[in-house]
Amino acid sequence: MRRRLTYRYLLIVFALVIQNGCSQDKFEHKEERVLTFPGETSQFDDLGAVTSFDVFVGSDNKIHLAVDTDASRYYLYSEDGGGHWSTPLKVASGKSNSKQGNDIQIAASQDKLLMVWKGQSELPGWGAAQLAVSTDRGQNWRRVESPAKGDLMQNQGYFSLAADEKGFHFFWLDDREEEGNTQGLRYAHSSNGVEWGADETIETGLCTCCWVSTTLTDTKLHALYRDEGPRDMKLVTRDLDSNRWQPSVRVGAFNWDFIGCPHQGGALTQSVDGRLHGVVWTGKEKIAGLHYLLSSDQGASWQYQYSLSGGEGQHVDLASQAGNILIAWDSQSAQGNIIQLTLKDKNDSVKKLSMSSEGFAYPRVTESGDNFRLFWTDLDKMGKKRLKTTKVKQINRKVK
Repeated sequence: MRRRLTYRYLLIVFALVIQNGCSQDKFEHKEERVLTFPGETSQFDDLGAVTSFDVFVGSDNKIHLAVDTDASRYYLYSEDGGGHWSTPLKVASGKSNSKQGNDIQIAASQDKLLMVWKGQSELPGWGAAQLAVSTDRGQNWRRVESPAKGDLMQNQGYFSLAADEKGFHFFWLDDREEEGNTQGLRYAHSSNGVEWGADETIETGLCTCCWVSTTLTDTKLHALYRDEGPRDMKLVTRDLDSNRWQPSVRVGAFNWDFIGCPHQGGALTQSVDGRLHGVVWTGKEKIAGLHYLLSSDQGASWQYQYSLSGGEGQHVDLASQAGNILIAWDSQSAQGNIIQLTLKDKNDSVKKLSMSSEGFAYPRVTESGDNFRLFWTDLDKMGKKRLKTTKVKQINRKVK
């Protein structure tokens, strides 16, 4: 009898050991989803010092890159998600007034490419929109006339482009009413980047120096810009079926009263579920900083989600990939300048990542296949801005 009990006891102990070992092994191999930089940073040394840049992902997932070095404008592309880049092709020469925050722009529509930048004039900081078009996938470029014909002062800026297979949508700010301390939001459309429809005035009395952001769907065109009073961000939507503008709405009703210009625009994108995602900056006391908002009715109304940063957070951008939204901005801290990344996935889980940067980086993010790609400018040892890029990826990491 004792032998049977001993044998049964040993079996129980052995089973517990096996079970505990399996549990321990399972515990040690537990994984979590994290955001990471999986590869090395690439630097575009052939371009030299950079004053402005823009990226656009075409419907074929080809990444198009426009770069301004003040003396020249260049075009590059990548067909493998940013791993390898073409040799820089010079599109135009001559001085430019494009700068970060008032950037050169690029967009692609089938085989056609459009590049827009701010030229120079006799008045400091002034300049008219300069356009160049390629009809053969960027192999050859030619200068074309600007659609901003209603501005006799010839001083436009804060350009934003959107494009699909039907053509190009072009937004900019100018002060053709000669108000002096405000500007108007203007718009023009072209099927090929060469012949343009009449320029339209969408709204006047706007902030003079904050960039415009756009996003385009099959039936809607959206533009995000800063109002003059209060200095909150606003969204205007064009119904592409009727070609009519819908009434503008505020994206974040902060009621920020401010005399001056914050030099901070916003960021706008749409996810696969049709919702619009917006990030805006406000300088209002006690809530200054970047804020994330969401619209489920194509921009007609916005729901506040949460604060992303304090007032030190600046120069925001965001992109969507499947059900994931990646938000990037730069900020100053006790440790120096930092690029901050926040990823909100399709399950509303939030992941964060950061990296140091020498000088304000003006980060840009784009989708890149199943992942994202980050672009920014950093300072070299001579204090010159250099364009850099790296992949941003979600991975499974083992945790204990």
